[in-house]
Amino acid sequence: MKIFFTLFIGLICLLLCAGCIAPPPGNSTGTVTPTAMATPVPGTFPLVITGTGTMEKNITLPASRLFVIRMDCPGDDFVPFFADITSADMYQVLTSSTGPYNSSQAFSTVNAGEYTLRVIGFGDWTATIDHPDKDATASLPRAMKGMGDTTTPLIPLQQGNHTLKYNVVAPEGFGMNFYNESGALIFDPTGERLEGLFVTDPCALAMGTKEVLIPETGYYLIDIRTNGFWDLTLG
Repeated sequence: MKIFFTLFIGLICLLLCAGCIAPPPGNSTGTVTPTAMATPVPGTFPLVITGTGTMEKNITLPASRLFVIRMDCPGDDFVPFFADITSADMYQVLTSSTGPYNSSQAFSTVNAGEYTLRVIGFGDWTATIDHPDKDATASLPRAMKGMGDTTTPLIPLQQGNHTLKYNVVAPEGFGMNFYNESGALIFDPTGERLEGLFVTDPCALAMGTKEVLIPETGYYLIDIRTNGFWDLTLG
């Protein structure tokens, strides 16, 4: 019995020396690997989502909110960059372009719950979802000029007709939407979506003037989706 007890004590000592028995909790010096969180905590904005290449990320968003998502992907000059967001109640393409991407698009939620952000790209990318900025000092006429996708801050607009002057060169089309502060797309009295302007001719230079009807005084965000050049003035 004494020999067995001596052998048992010796075995315990060997195990401790070899690191096979972990020290008590609170005294560990090992590295703890955090568990990846598949669904970010709702209500914490800006919500930063990172990934590499083609990935899907599940996120939790509140109901009936207007959001702006800024996406940054160094990409490659000849590789497509595509992103969309879906839930049980909505589907929206955020962008479909080629090459490096660093711009923003607007979207609105329907119900609270889980949404899936899908990105098809090349290399590392970052998507930041946040509430849109509000520019209470903005006034008309408002001149806007640029290239590619973009969103404006929420700007104050009076009820009634407004004039939109445009000069667009868009090889793959040009789309422009208005959102109100609650995240609803603006519709004209006939029930059609007020797209402001939509150009589909890949070769023509689009120039002209269009009337935009704002249904009620409030704050509105202008969302532009294109891979072309645009020069706009809203009066």
